[in-house]
Amino acid sequence: MSTAILYQSDAKDVTLIDIPTSIAIAQEGPSVVRYGHLLSSEPLLQPYPSIEPKSDKAKAELQRNNRAREDVHDALRSHILVALEEIRKRHNGNWCLPRRIKPTQQLNKASAQMRKEKSEEANYGDQLPLEPDFHTFAANLNILSRFQTEKEVIYLSPEEDNKDELPDISTLYNTAICNPTDSYLNLSIGQKDRFIIPPLCTFIQAELTCSLDTFKQAATERLPPKTSSARPGQFDIIIVDPPWSNLSVKRAGKYKVDRDNSLMRFLAKSELGQHLARDGYVGVWITNKAASRKAVVNLFSHWRVQLVEEWIWVKTTINGETVTELDGFWRKPYEIFCLGKKTSMGSAEQGNPEVSKPKLKIIAAVPDLHSRKPSLKELIEPYMPDPSDYQCLEMFARNLTAGWWSWGDEVLKFNWEGCWTRELDPSEVEI
Repeated sequence: MSTAILYQSDAKDVTLIDIPTSIAIAQEGPSVVRYGHLLSSEPLLQPYPSIEPKSDKAKAELQRNNRAREDVHDALRSHILVALEEIRKRHNGNWCLPRRIKPTQQLNKASAQMRKEKSEEANYGDQLPLEPDFHTFAANLNILSRFQTEKEVIYLSPEEDNKDELPDISTLYNTAICNPTDSYLNLSIGQKDRFIIPPLCTFIQAELTCSLDTFKQAATERLPPKTSSARPGQFDIIIVDPPWSNLSVKRAGKYKVDRDNSLMRFLAKSELGQHLARDGYVGVWITNKAASRKAVVNLFSHWRVQLVEEWIWVKTTINGETVTELDGFWRKPYEIFCLGKKTSMGSAEQGNPEVSKPKLKIIAAVPDLHSRKPSLKELIEPYMPDPSDYQCLEMFARNLTAGWWSWGDEVLKFNWEGCWTRELDPSEVEI
């Protein structure tokens, strides 16, 4: 069985995982192996240069202004240090697998110019050449979606040449599309873009606020998922990766951000919580800002979900050093995945640490392309009632996953054929 896990403790509370491989094996179905290798950025060999304030006065002021964030950090710090030391002692070799990388000189001139203009902005990798711009698609098509009549679900089929083709992006937008087969299918859009659709997956390419009705109709009527633990239209787990606002993303302009947490408020007040199974889980990626944690507490309260675990993704170099100073004030070298479970407790108890202190788990991984997180499929499945028969919905997804539902305005981003290679050739470099 394929795995992206390089090390895991017996208690499964410390894990070292390879990000590109985790996404690649998440494409696998019950009867098919991975499609190929996901192209990546060069792994970090050493930490980023420090951008921390120099004076004690500046440090003290930052600490006062971010007291809630620093309190959380103080609670996590020792767990992170102990976990990293455990991996160093028990794992031999690099902290990531060899990566397939397109050399910089192979990138198109537009991407090269973009990197030149934004060279002062630190990020974890380069944009792949000629990558489809889904945000431009969304901006142009949001108006169109308001006037759409009801759309039938599009079922892809394995034709003789294994190609399904849509005439243009408007046919794909705000429509539930399903690969009902246990094989990879190729989806072509016009004459330009081709995407790899993994087995048994369903996706909606659209902004969430414009496509809620499309999702509810597809989940409840058109494609009713049903497992031993979830009723039709329900999911055993819902994963959310909101486009939180932060300074580096604003400067880079890589994707649209939720500047005032309005998307999270929309999700909390929507009826999406009804699509969570009785004993289902909800997992939300958050930043280290107190506002993002507060937004998740609000979401969990509305959905009657209790926080049970926090997974800390610690970003490291290839040698196991944190990419920035662990105690840095400007940027912490980790992100947090809040995992909650549906409960019968009252809303006032949701997220209350006195009710149940969440269990901590540490996930170490060498960063990949900018903002690309590890696929959690391999880590989530042990929590499912039946790992071979469950339903997962990933919101704000940036790639498809075999057997899952994916929803967002970039769901096909890393399933574009240009993001993959089937084998090494002279133009690719292995680190």
